Amino acid sequence: MTNDRLHKSDFVLQDDIIFLNHGSFGACPTELLDRQRHWIERLERQPVLFHRELHHLMRTAREAAAGYLRAQPEDLVLVTNSTYGVNVAAHALRQLLEPEDEVLTTDHEYGACVRTWELRLRHTGAVLVTAEIPIPAPPIDELVELIWQRVTDRTRIIFLSTITSASALRLPVEEICHRARQRGIITVIDAAHVPGQIPLDLTALNADVVTGNFHKWMCTPKGSAFLWVHPSMQPAFIPFIISWGNAIPTVGDGAFIDDHEYLGTRDVSPFLTLPDALEWMERVQW
Repeated sequence: MTNDRLHKSDFVLQDDIIFLNHGSFGACPTELLDRQRHWIERLERQPVLFHRELHHLMRTAREAAAGYLRAQPEDLVLVTNSTYGVNVAAHALRQLLEPEDEVLTTDHEYGACVRTWELRLRHTGAVLVTAEIPIPAPPIDELVELIWQRVTDRTRIIFLSTITSASALRLPVEEICHRARQRGIITVIDAAHVPGQIPLDLTALNADVVTGNFHKWMCTPKGSAFLWVHPSMQPAFIPFIISWGNAIPTVGDGAFIDDHEYLGTRDVSPFLTLPDALEWMERVQW
């Protein structure tokens, strides 16, 4: 299969390699790097004015991302990567856990995120429970039961990847989220490899927390991802980094957005390329 609208010369990749490792970091096309430079230079031309306008610029990027992910823009914040998103979730949700509560995951999850839960659960008395998934993986209905059989009366949170990093398994997160909702179990979904690879409808998924990267399969500049939190869970999400947030009345996008997005000085240029990235994906049939 060929795509006449896309060429290797559209990227800055070395001539002597064929790049396939979008699962680590997607190669970014030159035109999106140019858009990133546009935002960096615009900041440097008038730094103070740029930051006064920043919440409007971020809102535009967030609305573009939300439209692509079939979500409401007020339920989604832009973060640097999905590992950061998992850290925010574990940081916020640990306050809901009691001794002997359980967080269920699988042995195919991304190591940094497993470590996040292990460290965040320290001193809470809660434990991380791991469902073992064999390779080759069983059929999807058996996979659902294999994971669900580890659910107990003490299970408070289920943490799963839609597509696992280590083994590229497509886990049945839709069915797990449906069952968890009926049992009152919180679901945290790591969709690091979903945007740009398979469709993601955050509203239909019915999870509590979802985080995923744009800089892998969507090819945006590095440091571009999202964290979506169900409205019912947002009051529990105290910010991971405390800055001015909604203490600044000129921001005004709501406590969840303001507290998690207005973090002071950081590079926001990858986020601001999102509308351009979505247009690029459609134009070149990525």
